[in-house]
Amino acid sequence: MNSILSEEELKQALADLKHALAFFASPAMQKITFLSLDSLLHYASNIPHNALPILLERVSPYIPLAVTGQHIEAFLSAALRSDEETILEMENSFIYDSKIKFINSIFAVKSEAEWQEIVSICCTVRECKEENLQHTSLQSVT
Repeated sequence: MNSILSEEELKQALADLKHALAFFASPAMQKITFLSLDSLLHYASNIPHNALPILLERVSPYIPLAVTGQHIEAFLSAALRSDEETILEMENSFIYDSKIKFINSIFAVKSEAEWQEIVSICCTVRECKEENLQHTSLQSVT
């Protein structure tokens, strides 16, 4: 990733994502169950003026990974087999699971304080990425 969203751009993208997800919290939509993140994003992409898939992709680099013991065990098992394709599949699975957990955490928000905590965590991830990018840039110059 070469460019990193500014803190204000990230906050705006998160607010837009929250707004796009609000549609799915409406009483009419609560009767619908999506079997996967893909089905939710496909459905959302067919709703006029709902940019959920684009917004989720935009904030994805700033979503904290939800790594569990099962994830670590599966990843280490794949790494021991030295199967690059399996490792890539595991990485994609971690990211996919994290997106689902992130969306669910937004749906679970009940107060402005809870929402600000989510924003704060994403901003912390952004800051770490920015620091890593700067560190990498400095190393390549020297």
